[in-house]
Amino acid sequence: MKIDEMLKIIQDIDSDKMNLYMVHRIKSKRKNSKGYSILNPTIQSEFKKQLKTIVIDELNYYKELTPIAYNPVGSLADNVEYAKISDFPSISLLQVALENPVEKYNFSNSNFACFIYEFPYVNKKGETSSLLVFRRTNKFKKFKKGFMGYLVDGSFKKLSNKDILATDNNIDFIMDDKIAYIFQHISFERI
Repeated sequence: MKIDEMLKIIQDIDSDKMNLYMVHRIKSKRKNSKGYSILNPTIQSEFKKQLKTIVIDELNYYKELTPIAYNPVGSLADNVEYAKISDFPSISLLQVALENPVEKYNFSNSNFACFIYEFPYVNKKGETSSLLVFRRTNKFKKFKKGFMGYLVDGSFKKLSNKDILATDNNIDFIMDDKIAYIFQHISFERI
C-alpha cells in the first residue's frame, strides 16, 4: 500500500475507533532474547482526534516524497524509506504482543519505548486490518532532578508528578501488514 492510500484510510476512519498502545521492551534472562509488553490505556475522544490530526498532517507532508529502499547504514533527512515487514523478525514479536495487551503493568513510565496509534479498517477482502503508526516516547528524563511547571494567574506552579510521558506532532513510521514507511531512520532502528 502507498502512503497516499494509507492517508485516505486514516482520513475516513472515525477517530473514536482508533487505539493507543504503549510499548514496553522486555529483555529475557536468556541470551539475546527479547520481546514486548503492550499496554492499551483508555484515552479520551478529544485526544484521539488530536492524534489522528497529527498523523494526517505528517502523512500529507511525506506523501509527496519518493520512497527509497531502507538502508541500515543510515538515511539523509527528509527522506522516506520503505522496508518489508517480513525482513524484520522483531516486528512479528511486536505484532504478537499487540494481540494480547496487558491490563496491569509493573514498570515505570521511563521504560516505555514508543506509542503505537492503531487505525483499524476493513480491507478490500472484507477483513479487518490495521495501520500502525509509531512514535518514540518523550520521557523527560532531564526533569528527574529538575522540575517542570506551569503559570496560573501569574503564579508559577510546580508539577509534582515527574513520571510524565508525552508525544508531539511527529510520527516515526507507519506500517500495514506488508510494508513500513520510515520517516525517522534512527527511531525505526531503536523501536
